[in-house]
Amino acid sequence: MNIIINDISLPLTILQKKSQLEKGLKGKTSISGCYLFMLNRNNGDKDDEHSFWMKGTLISLDIVFCDNNQILKIFHNCPPCDHNNCIQYSNPGNVVLEFEGGFCEKNGIVEGDTFQLNTIF
Repeated sequence: MNIIINDISLPLTILQKKSQLEKGLKGKTSISGCYLFMLNRNNGDKDDEHSFWMKGTLISLDIVFCDNNQILKIFHNCPPCDHNNCIQYSNPGNVVLEFEGGFCEKNGIVEGDTFQLNTIF
């Protein structure tokens, strides 16, 4: 599967199991493409806020909150954290995309942009 955003096509890894969502990108020294976190909504509430933090993550990431394939909020270059009082990045949405830190700025990806998911055969 891949994601297409601003005419850029990237390989996509989808995380949806609870264990995958909890681990996230901890321990990774690099990433290629994009990671998509499928988030649950409590009672289908569109305003449910989700929080991400960088504990145990070894590289900076762009954390991108989305809803219905539209970018709502981008946290740029979120730094790794190795202690328990890490910054939390929060926003409503049903999906979070994570890219290597600086990817969004480098590629002109901004809040309000939309994306598509495509299956590659």
